[in-house]
Amino acid sequence: MKFGTIKKTIKLIIVFSIFFLPFFIFFLTSIYSKNNTLIYFGGSSGVKSFVDSIALSYEKNNKVDIVTDIGGSGFGIRQIACSQVNVGMSSKNPYTTVKQQYKSEWTKNDCKTITIGWESICIVYIPPEGLSNYASESLNSYLDLNKSNIYQLYASFSGYKGNILHSTPNLGLFLNNDIEISKVDRILFDKTLILPYARSGGNNTSGTAASFITGSHLGVKVDTNHFTKNQMNAFEFGAYGNDFKIIDTDEANSRAWEIFSVNNKPGSMIYLSSGFVQKNLDLIQKKKYGILSYNGIPFNINNVKKKNGYNFYRPLNLLLNLAEAKQDVKDFIDFVIDKNLENSKLWYDLGMTCIDKYDFATMCKHGFFWISDVCLNGLDISDLWIDDVVFGAKDEPFNN
Repeated sequence: MKFGTIKKTIKLIIVFSIFFLPFFIFFLTSIYSKNNTLIYFGGSSGVKSFVDSIALSYEKNNKVDIVTDIGGSGFGIRQIACSQVNVGMSSKNPYTTVKQQYKSEWTKNDCKTITIGWESICIVYIPPEGLSNYASESLNSYLDLNKSNIYQLYASFSGYKGNILHSTPNLGLFLNNDIEISKVDRILFDKTLILPYARSGGNNTSGTAASFITGSHLGVKVDTNHFTKNQMNAFEFGAYGNDFKIIDTDEANSRAWEIFSVNNKPGSMIYLSSGFVQKNLDLIQKKKYGILSYNGIPFNINNVKKKNGYNFYRPLNLLLNLAEAKQDVKDFIDFVIDKNLENSKLWYDLGMTCIDKYDFATMCKHGFFWISDVCLNGLDISDLWIDDVVFGAKDEPFNN
């Protein structure tokens, strides 16, 4: 082929790419879309991981395309309440947000919360420099979260000493009394001040931040008897104090981790979802970071929400607006429910655990899933937004 002929061929290809290829792609997309229903999901990045994974198998056998968009749990709650997506995703109980902002929309649109799984909350920390080899190999057992110190942890992350802390918090506050530790190592923990990394928007925007406060299941209640108004505002809106230094991070676990690990300062402490921790467990161990145990139980995704297990967890929810939900959307939810226990390995790989039969039975006894949250427990219209309304699966540990 002559050089001139090659140049003409190249020009034709360029002209086709510029002027005709977009129309060709649009034509193919139009044909494809006519045969496939689009289901839009919006909200929590944690729930998105599961939806994206299960969507691959679902789309192969059904004429649907599943599109997921992240923006945090608060985003998912707002989107479903205001009929802006087909399915909302929330990694926190939506009750408080709905009660404060979307009561009328939630009731009018007959919205429903379906809990499909659980994800734990992990407190990752950077240990002191100079620890003994034994201590460095036991970091996931040395520091423990329990009833005696959880309020000190929360106060540390508020930025206010309040009525709980009398000095700048240090890692020694969380030493596990059941673990033998050398005098030198103990001194190092006691001298290493905590540097908390907290979500900039607080509970209002971050499902991880909300679950950090509500997911401990230690039989404690976060209320004004334990915290000052400033501390409560810190948790709710991210209005952190200046009694000691706090580092603000973005809502996403990945971005929060990036800031945390780049700074790499001993005493740094951050709350992360188990989904993120499980996927990055090798990296955490390689960096020689520790994870707080829970009541003496080291973190293990197989031990979440079990009797005497690692019960620092949060719900993973799909949110439906039944006033708008089409049959294709309900079919997908039915598929998730029917196949949930079969996907236990998928849940494990994502650092999560699927909802068990007991919890499904708790939800089903009220007439399966196609009922409104505000109609659970047979409440009268006058009792709609009292504090014991159940959203999704009943949030109780020790069921299995």
